[in-house]
Amino acid sequence: MHWPTHTGPAFREYLLKPGPEPDSMDVFFPDGRPFHVMSFATQANQDKHWCDPDDYYVNYTWEGPDAFSFTWDVRGPAKDLLLESHLVRMNTLSESTVGGKRERY
Repeated sequence: MHWPTHTGPAFREYLLKPGPEPDSMDVFFPDGRPFHVMSFATQANQDKHWCDPDDYYVNYTWEGPDAFSFTWDVRGPAKDLLLESHLVRMNTLSESTVGGKRERY
């Protein structure tokens, strides 16, 4: 992760539970508080979360059985940012873009 005040590994843990629809999961914080719904269905791939005092909007994109992306658009008086993440299953990763360069693994 590269951030103005941090460069290095970063992680966050969540609890995922099956959602009410077969193509969704309910996402919870580790302490059990609800966070948002994760889905790749065309009409359900967006959700939001309010974290006082800011609004968080998420959009999930299915890219196949080995990859997906999600974008958090955060707006409010404390934050104004766009976070983009692209996840790829490790055993199918043959090359990746790192720092604007293509690198093979």
